[in-house]
Amino acid sequence: MRFLCFRLFAPLASFGDVAVGERRPSLSAPTRSMVLGLVGACLGIRRDEEDGQTALERDLGVATRTDAEGSLLVDYHTAQAPDEPRIRAFRRRRGRLPATRREELSCTTDAKGVPVELGTQLSQRQYRVDAVFAVALWVREEDSTWSLERIQEALVRPVFVPYAGRRSAAIAMPFQPRLVEADDPVAALRGVQFPLDEELGALLDPKRRGPVQTVQRIYRWERQTKGKEWNVTPDRTEARRDQVVSRTRWQFNQRDEHVLVERIEKE
Repeated sequence: MRFLCFRLFAPLASFGDVAVGERRPSLSAPTRSMVLGLVGACLGIRRDEEDGQTALERDLGVATRTDAEGSLLVDYHTAQAPDEPRIRAFRRRRGRLPATRREELSCTTDAKGVPVELGTQLSQRQYRVDAVFAVALWVREEDSTWSLERIQEALVRPVFVPYAGRRSAAIAMPFQPRLVEADDPVAALRGVQFPLDEELGALLDPKRRGPVQTVQRIYRWERQTKGKEWNVTPDRTEARRDQVVSRTRWQFNQRDEHVLVERIEKE
């Protein structure tokens, strides 16, 4: 079976978990919704294009390999913004949400143009620092809207700027997408190599030459398609709420994700 594998690295990355109140946690590995959102941005699919987002969710399978989990960073974040009723009033008038900070701040006046007080939003946002991953994609439906070749081209020349979970988390290295053939996504990720891994290893550890040094690799994958399982035995299965239902309404379903930990012997 054919897989499209690519490298994912950003100095700061965030893989959103269920968020309640002001706490915005990050998981230790990319979520399905984050990977599909990144692919959608490269293809030029806007977040409010429900048909395009639904096709991505329906057509593509996702697996990841963690080479370095990085460290956890917590950012105490404050931001001023108009309250929700004024944002909804803007949407009724314009038929869309504010597209820029300037438009958002235009919501801070009443109908007579008199300024109103801004609300302050507080949050604790988690990031992963210097985490390194490989991602594998495969087509789950024969009549998929996009081929792996088309996605490969988009990763090389993205339409919109891709980022690792949040707009502040810039991608720091080319994706280096590679088409490979393997029996399952774990085999595809286990065997894939990326041309710039030597440079990445030197970036993370200037004292050591060579690719990224790791003591273990963690593989995460999902069912093949239509309930079929790959012929790989996981160490455990976890529940994740990252299956996209609607990005405009910010709704996600729960799914099962298999996990396999592979120890790497030290040199």
